[in-house]
Amino acid sequence: MACHPLAACSVAGIPSRLWTCETPWDWAGLLCHLARHDERDLAVRMLANAFVDVPHLEQPAAVLEWVQQNIQYVDDTPPVKLREWLRRLQVGRPGEPFERFAGPARTLALGTGDCDDSARLVRAVLRSLGHRCRLVFVGSTSVPWHVTAAIRQGDGWYWLDASLAARPGEHPLKAKERIDGQPHYNQAR
Repeated sequence: MACHPLAACSVAGIPSRLWTCETPWDWAGLLCHLARHDERDLAVRMLANAFVDVPHLEQPAAVLEWVQQNIQYVDDTPPVKLREWLRRLQVGRPGEPFERFAGPARTLALGTGDCDDSARLVRAVLRSLGHRCRLVFVGSTSVPWHVTAAIRQGDGWYWLDASLAARPGEHPLKAKERIDGQPHYNQAR
């Protein structure tokens, strides 16, 4: 993974690190690295506890519905000065100039997050409940532009996209087409 910490800082009073990555797919690798142990987080285990009485096969849909109803989608828009500084650092590199990866506890505390934050929360809760859930990146071969959680079922994936009004099992692109009422073409943004 070609990502390196740029600086230590404090975001809303919580120690954080700013990262720079060589390619957008390095961001994906960093996100997966950061999510490795999310299911052990106390806030995640406490939320997962609310679903232990739900039948095991119904838990993914129940967790997805809870996150969709309780975590508001917001994009990662930094303050103006930070945004300009990051743009200067990003010159010549593809992908987003800024990405804030929030852990599940932070996403729960804020009640907000973007696609990677909500996907990471869904993944962590389901893994805490014993499901084999993973993060899946949607995009082109050069740029991942969306992250969702998914569970492998048979020969396919059971998609769990909490950042839009996707139905349990609905592919993110199909959900986007249904919501927008028009075909969505798989192209990098």
